[in-house]
Amino acid sequence: MKRARRGRSGRPLHRTDARSDGREALVAEVAAEAIEVDGADRPILLADDTDGALEAALDRPIHRWDRMARGDRPATAWPVFAAEGDAALRLPKAKAALDMALHALASVLAPGAALWLYGANDEGIRSVGKRLDPLFTEADTVLIKRRCRVWRALRTEAPPRAPLAAWRSETRIALPGGPTPWIEYPGVFAAGRFDPATAALVEAMAPVAPGARVLDFGCGAGALAAALRQRAPEARLHLLDADAVAIEAARENVPGADVHLGDGWRAAPDVRVDRVVSNPPIHRGKGEDFGALAALIAEAPGHLKAGGLLELVVQSQVPVRAWLDDRFARVEAVFDDGRFTVWRAR
Repeated sequence: MKRARRGRSGRPLHRTDARSDGREALVAEVAAEAIEVDGADRPILLADDTDGALEAALDRPIHRWDRMARGDRPATAWPVFAAEGDAALRLPKAKAALDMALHALASVLAPGAALWLYGANDEGIRSVGKRLDPLFTEADTVLIKRRCRVWRALRTEAPPRAPLAAWRSETRIALPGGPTPWIEYPGVFAAGRFDPATAALVEAMAPVAPGARVLDFGCGAGALAAALRQRAPEARLHLLDADAVAIEAARENVPGADVHLGDGWRAAPDVRVDRVVSNPPIHRGKGEDFGALAALIAEAPGHLKAGGLLELVVQSQVPVRAWLDDRFARVEAVFDDGRFTVWRAR
């Protein structure tokens, strides 16, 4: 197994598409302009400002709530905000996740507190005003600029749906070994489905030795790990994800597994396993972001025992072969249907 830390070009692996970072910087800049016009010096709770761009642009006392870990920023599934102040929310991708985030913020804001909700026009920000009622009132668009939009509304006295457990739902998921009881929360991949990419990976996966330690990188609600447990019930499972809400679901869906909450390998720096499996995320918002995929491949050898292997599934057009060749001695595509490719490397 190769231990090289750099690619053949001499440069380390990195995010291969900067559009996501550029979008986040743009929407944060517009949001900061709208918030600072308000002129208040009250503390503000920043929700899902994962890049820290809005925090850097504001001249206010800052508190944070990040559902998603990024870098060294920790994540929590529900906010804690003791100060009297306002809040700003980056528009989540899923409507159900937006609804839950609004209730979460309402649970820690006093009546009359201001909420700013911001995002890009092509993300659906134009139409979100109607989703603010009844928790927030006097909703109005306060800035439209550079194809971004900022809403401002005031907290009402309407009771929120809180805490996180109030959003927990029970269903069943159709795993390869049969239907299985399943716990869901809004905005967690893959919404109670056993998605086709994960199914392809499970089908192509090499047999797992009894007692092997296996880490699911980017586990979501735990569907891949749950399917693996059906096939290898004696495997010792580790689940890793940056989404604090996903980790709460995974704890219940794969009981007894070791869970790791954080941004990539930072969450499990000392874990060494026999196998790493992954259906890694390759999007952030509407843009592609290969950061998690590149980090997975770059650092996986340091977390694999001698003879260990990495198995992952990606969309077939993702240029992953060269990255794998830079880190592993033996690389093969063990499945490819034109949509998804399953790679095995050791």
